[in-house]
Amino acid sequence: MLQTFAVAGPPGGGKTTWIAKQVEALAQKHPQNRPIYSALGGTSSVLDGMWLASQCPNLEVRPQLSSQVLQEAMTQQRSLFIEIDSSADLAQLALPTALNVQHVALLPAGWRNQELEAWSDLLFPSEVALATQPAMAETQVCAIELQGQVFDPPSLDILWQEVTGGAYGTVHRAKGVFCLADGPGVYYSYVKGGERRSVQLDVEPCLEGRPSYPSAFEVMGDQLDSEAILATTQDCLISDSLLQQHQDQLKEMREMEAA
Repeated sequence: MLQTFAVAGPPGGGKTTWIAKQVEALAQKHPQNRPIYSALGGTSSVLDGMWLASQCPNLEVRPQLSSQVLQEAMTQQRSLFIEIDSSADLAQLALPTALNVQHVALLPAGWRNQELEAWSDLLFPSEVALATQPAMAETQVCAIELQGQVFDPPSLDILWQEVTGGAYGTVHRAKGVFCLADGPGVYYSYVKGGERRSVQLDVEPCLEGRPSYPSAFEVMGDQLDSEAILATTQDCLISDSLLQQHQDQLKEMREMEAA
C-alpha cells in the first residue's frame, strides 16, 4: 500500500537517520517497492541525499520535492519519504490526500515544540541527544557549495575539529560531503552534545579532472564567523596540479592491482 512519511524536527534531531532505518525495514518486508526520498526546503538536501544513497541502496534519492516526484509516487504506488527543513511553515504544508501521508515529528528528550506536536500524527523521541534547545530564531546558517572541489585530508580534519570545537562560534549542527584527494568521498556530521561522525561514501574516485558528484558544507549555530569558516575552507582545497599528482598515483595503483 502506498505510504508517505513527511518527517519534521529540529536541525540535528535525527530525521535522516530515522528515514534510513525505515527504508531498511521496508526493504526487508517489501523488497520490490523501491521508495523515494525527497527534501522540502533547506540547503542540505544534497548532503542528506548522498548519505542516504550510500546507506540505502534500494532508495531512489530526488534531492528536492517537486510535483513530478509526487506524481511518480502516486502513479507507481511507491513509498515516499519527505524530509522537511526546520525553517518550513508546517501550517502551509499541503500534500495530495492520495499519498496517504503520515506526519512524523522527532524531538529530543525534554524538548517541547507546540507547532510540531500539533502537526504530527506520530511523535518519536529523537535518538540524537542535544544538550540544550537553541533559540532557532537567532540561529545562523553558513552554507558553502563545494562542487568540483577536492580536500587535503589532514587539512579537512583540522577544519572539522576547529568548527565543531567552537573556534568560529557556537555550533549546534554541522555536516558536509567532501571529496578527498586520496579518492573516496566522505560524509561528516556533528550535533552539539554528541560525537563527531564520518562515513565513507560509495562513490567512484575521480581520476580525471574535477569530481562531478555534489558536495557541500553547512554549519548552523550562534554568532558564527561565516567569513572565517569560508576562508579556512578555501585553505583546505588542493590545486589542479596537486590533484593531478594524486590522480596519477591512484591510476598507477589500479594498474598494479590489475596486473
